[in-house]
Amino acid sequence: MTTRIITYITFIFILFIVSCKEIREESLKSNLTSIVSETERNYKQFSPDDWAKKDEEIEKVLNSDYYPYRDEMAENKKREINELVGKYYSFKVKSGIIGLKNIIKDGVQQLETIVNELSTDSTLLK
Repeated sequence: MTTRIITYITFIFILFIVSCKEIREESLKSNLTSIVSETERNYKQFSPDDWAKKDEEIEKVLNSDYYPYRDEMAENKKREINELVGKYYSFKVKSGIIGLKNIIKDGVQQLETIVNELSTDSTLLK
């Protein structure tokens, strides 16, 4: 009788542990999906401060819910998480490229103005 009770308690405990692990992994995936979806919608308008806040947000989730448990996760779960993190960083890179493109565009316009001003100033040719 006592052995049977211990077996049931052990079984319930194992179910509890497995359930907690699944809940934690689904919560992690849900949190990252939310961050990535919001980033995807808004990354073209993000300022450096917006990126700093998003970086802090994603790092907080990873530091609390992924890195401590990564070694316990199945490979397919790790792949799902890493794909979400990779997608987040792809938006960050795209945003940087857009910013660089705008800087170059501004520089070209400024250079055109400089050349026009220098070429129309007849006092420089004397």
